[in-house]
Amino acid sequence: DLIGLTHLHEPAILHALRLRYDSDIIYTSTGPILIAINPFQRMDHLYSGEVMDRYRMQGEGTTVTSSVLSSSGTTIGGGATP
Repeated sequence: DLIGLTHLHEPAILHALRLRYDSDIIYTSTGPILIAINPFQRMDHLYSGEVMDRYRMQGEGTTVTSSVLSSSGTTIGGGATP
C-alpha cells in the first residue's frame, strides 16, 4: 500500500511501483485506489485456468478471493480481505 510511504511524492511513488513491477507485483493499492501496471508479458500465476474456473464456479455477484486482488487487500465484490 503506497499510503505507507514516508514521503508521498512522485519520485517515491514511481520508485515503489518500479520495485513492485520488477518483482512481478503488478497490482498496488493506494488507499481505496488500485493501481495496475501492465507488464506486457504473460502472468500465468495470476490468470491461470484454475483461477478463471474458480470465478466461473462462483458466478457473478459473489465474493471470491483471488491472488490477483489479495495483494491489494481487496476481493471481487468490493469487500476487504481478512
